Amino acid sequence: MDAQIPGGAMRARINILFSIISQLVYCSQYWVNTLNEFWALSQSFHGMLATEFGVVSKRNRL
Repeated sequence: MDAQIPGGAMRARINILFSIISQLVYCSQYWVNTLNEFWALSQSFHGMLATEFGVVSKRNRL
């Protein structure tokens, strides 16, 4: 089938690679957004804890 069309196999491979790469890029953007939201949540939660219990956790780290 590919032998009849010159460059057909190459074009098919490139299309498959391109779709895989675009899927990976989309997934990585989704994960980056999720991680950013999670990081912001943990930071605000840590800020709440720091104001609740004083700055004990920072002293313990040092």
